[in-house]
Amino acid sequence: MAEVSREPIPFGNFQESGDHELAGASPLAVNVVIDGKGAVRRRPGLATYSEAPSTAIDSTGIVGLHASHDNGLYAVGAARHIFRIDDGSAADLSTDSERMLQGFERPVFAENELAMLIAGGGSIQRLVLATLQSSRLGASSTYAPPFATHVLANASRLLANDLASASSGGRVRYSQPGLTDYDEWPSRYYFTAEARPDPVVAMGENTNEVWVFGSQTTQVFTPDPSIVYATTGAVEYGCMAAYSVVKADQRFAWLANGRRFMYSDGRTSDEISGPIASTLDSIMKVSDCFGYRVQSGFADCLVWTFPTDKRSFCWQIGGGWSQWHGLDSLGAYPGTFPVTAHTARTSDATEVVGLSSGRICQI
Repeated sequence: MAEVSREPIPFGNFQESGDHELAGASPLAVNVVIDGKGAVRRRPGLATYSEAPSTAIDSTGIVGLHASHDNGLYAVGAARHIFRIDDGSAADLSTDSERMLQGFERPVFAENELAMLIAGGGSIQRLVLATLQSSRLGASSTYAPPFATHVLANASRLLANDLASASSGGRVRYSQPGLTDYDEWPSRYYFTAEARPDPVVAMGENTNEVWVFGSQTTQVFTPDPSIVYATTGAVEYGCMAAYSVVKADQRFAWLANGRRFMYSDGRTSDEISGPIASTLDSIMKVSDCFGYRVQSGFADCLVWTFPTDKRSFCWQIGGGWSQWHGLDSLGAYPGTFPVTAHTARTSDATEVVGLSSGRICQI
């Protein structure tokens, strides 16, 4: 196996080389961010979170976190159990296999007024927020939803990719509208991202738009009274890693084909990874990349981790790039950045993270 370089990478406002000084410090940056005055500071640290247990809730690790609109906090462990986190404890809501998340992919969360929906590569799981009852969505319906890796809520409907149709093109299926029929997904209820016949890799939503990331192109759709969903834009960049897609207000950033990180509003796109292009070329496996957004004080950062290569990179909006490390198993530096899941609570803006150790902390 080839030795992977772990040298620091250039940090700065799209700086292509390390020839310039940045705020009096070396532009080669590890575990740093830039404050509002341009000074280099340490990245936000990890701390104990009082709402979560101080010990691991799943020894296999945390792979998903979600803060619901009613201020609930939920976690999914690598063993596919679903937990409710509250008042320093974790309640396991998956008392049997039908209450566990199906599939082997990273969890993707969506919500309507009544329930939280989770896709993970199999049947979509529904957790009723009022009762905390977990079950398969559409288990007893006439028109069951598809096996999916991504689910989202938009315009009183649920939408999901259809793994069964992945080989035939970019099909997105949607449910009947409303809160009583959303477990009914008639087979004729679908639209296709037809810019190219590439399969759907990932999906996202921002306000009233649906983004469909294919392997070669990305298309944007909006609800339409006559055809349900109409295309409003497309960009000539696909997605290489399904969970690299990070929402940043109205824009998205993701790892596109060609090993480039793109930042787009769905009409125009900017490549942001120029300063680390050679570093990305050295990554052995890019398909398992996952990302999330960290907003802590002055720092607004998009963070991507490559688990196989055990490397994490941060792009600070308005700043530049840095490598983020943690400690290794012996407490020595550098080690793998331990964050494996992230969510932000809207009630108090707490940045909550799940760790590879199975603990839940805060940034």
